[in-house]
Amino acid sequence: MHKFTVHAFLAITFLAGPVFAGDPANTAAPAQLRSAALPNDPEAAYELADKALKAADYAKAVDLFLANINKFPKHPRMQDVQWGLAEAYRGKGDTEQTLVEYSRFYQDFGDTPRAAEALFKVGGCYEALGDKMTAMLSYKVVTKKFPTSAFAEQAKTRLRELQSKQAK
Repeated sequence: MHKFTVHAFLAITFLAGPVFAGDPANTAAPAQLRSAALPNDPEAAYELADKALKAADYAKAVDLFLANINKFPKHPRMQDVQWGLAEAYRGKGDTEQTLVEYSRFYQDFGDTPRAAEALFKVGGCYEALGDKMTAMLSYKVVTKKFPTSAFAEQAKTRLRELQSKQAK
């Protein structure tokens, strides 16, 4: 039952296109305390978080990106903030939260150039979590919705590999 629910949600969400994912600031409660330490300029605040990400200080980057979301809920670079947050969780090795953040990115920014990459990475997260069926669904959607993207060919490759493993 649980997998069916996940599959149904993904099919509806990914095939219907981006939908509002809710208020990401709701996930930022721990960062509330740190948001006061951010610069008052959203661009400077983003740069601070991005610098931590590029320095591979992933825990700090997560905190700073969450603080950006909390302090600047209408951040002019929210797309980059959300992407950075997903990448920071990925760097930390937190696959479940990485999945949440890439999914949120796709839902909120599904009409942007990074959408195909986000959805491809969603598939990778499901694969890493052992949910091969949902990973395959994610990859299939990449090939259908973004057939000319650089990630469509990679998604086809992953699909073939997973299908061949399934057949054995």
